[in-house]
Amino acid sequence: NLDKQTTITVDDRTFAVHADDLVKICDLGRGAYGIVEKMRHLPSNTIMAVK
Repeated sequence: NLDKQTTITVDDRTFAVHADDLVKICDLGRGAYGIVEKMRHLPSNTIMAVK
């Protein structure tokens, strides 16, 4: 089971991040341990890499 929620800190602001808050932009890479995707966190409008 994977958690669908976590917290992140961006520019000294902490956000609760839910899976539904993320929009995939593109794949950044893939390897033996999974795929890394470029995503936008909608509430903060922050772009981040998510594995």
